[in-house]
Amino acid sequence: MVPKKSSTSVRRVIKKRKFYAVGYKIATRVSGFHLLNGDNLFKGGPPTFLPPLGQRGFSDYPERPVFLSDAKLGRLHWDIEEYSGYWLISDRMKSVLQGADPEAFAFLQCDVRTPDGKDAPVRWFCDVIRVLDALDEGRSAVKIGTADDGSKVYNFGYGASLTFNESVVGNSYIFRMKYSASTIICDEAFKQACKSANVVGLSFQPTAEKKRIVHPPRVPRNEALYVKIAKILSQDADLVERYRGAVARLPKLDWRGREYSKNEAVVAVAAILKEMDGIVKKLEPGISSKDRGQVHRYFIDWVSGQRKFD
Repeated sequence: MVPKKSSTSVRRVIKKRKFYAVGYKIATRVSGFHLLNGDNLFKGGPPTFLPPLGQRGFSDYPERPVFLSDAKLGRLHWDIEEYSGYWLISDRMKSVLQGADPEAFAFLQCDVRTPDGKDAPVRWFCDVIRVLDALDEGRSAVKIGTADDGSKVYNFGYGASLTFNESVVGNSYIFRMKYSASTIICDEAFKQACKSANVVGLSFQPTAEKKRIVHPPRVPRNEALYVKIAKILSQDADLVERYRGAVARLPKLDWRGREYSKNEAVVAVAAILKEMDGIVKKLEPGISSKDRGQVHRYFIDWVSGQRKFD
């Protein structure tokens, strides 16, 4: 006898792979790690950590970076801190990353000292070195623009929604986007690995959610001038770290009146922008206040990862 067909059919449901933009948790305190041997590390070059020209990873330094670990300066318990475009991570987090996707990362060991000169738990600089051209532009909501050097660049604004070609992503769990190198993407498996290990400091934003509106990039008249000066400002590691720290402490945007204007973080940001104005005037005497404001905007874009200076 021919068996009767079942009245109910069973469908195989294939779950669509989820991707996330990797970022940092919002903090009320700045990092408690401070670089001690920058003078020895950066002799004859920009006073900040930079990858080799045209590559990801780390340049060669004459000695290991040495950080002060001081709770009086800020938080110490996070597994990850952003520093000069790199991740400064705990030894525990390094193990998690190597277990999740070992070929995606490069590491540079850092020594850590306490205020009384004793050794503290080791930290590592980490860089996501895998770069993929994996965005499905036809199914994504993203503004495609042109960088200063003429190359393609993705501009993410409110409303950006990113869909990726899984055939290109393959077995990769985490990668940088080719045309937005500051944007790091991971999948659900990587997110769960960090969550299971209770990694503190990362955030994950779904890439396929349309919650915002994309605005086309504004092209200022004196763009070359803004980029030139903002690039110089961005190489001042102390200025960059102080600005980042002040912004991280800013109160919520719904504050009003004197309470907001007198807030310590608001005052700090204003003081830093005023300091930047002084530097800009020395670099470019006679520059207008409007143009100084545009330099600030470019500098802020760099600090927030929205712009890269090559």
